[in-house]
Amino acid sequence: MEGCVFDGNRLGESHDDSPSVSAVPACYMAWIPQSAMGSYSPDECISLPVYSSAERQRVVTNVQLPCAGDHDTWIQSGAALFLKQQ
Repeated sequence: MEGCVFDGNRLGESHDDSPSVSAVPACYMAWIPQSAMGSYSPDECISLPVYSSAERQRVVTNVQLPCAGDHDTWIQSGAALFLKQQ
């Protein structure tokens, strides 16, 4: 993840001494119908892009992550996730 940190519960701001890219705790994802109710209200989460690499050339998908504060904060920070090859 770049542009912020994620503690497994919600996004947080990076600090001056934080690494530019940080690992995200293990998570599980599933496809759900768009008509299904999400776990969070739109005010409590933000959709972040998941790129195939740190070069941000190809978006794979977007994921909804819980956050606090103004959504513009996360957009201006360039918050995004990257896939890592195992």
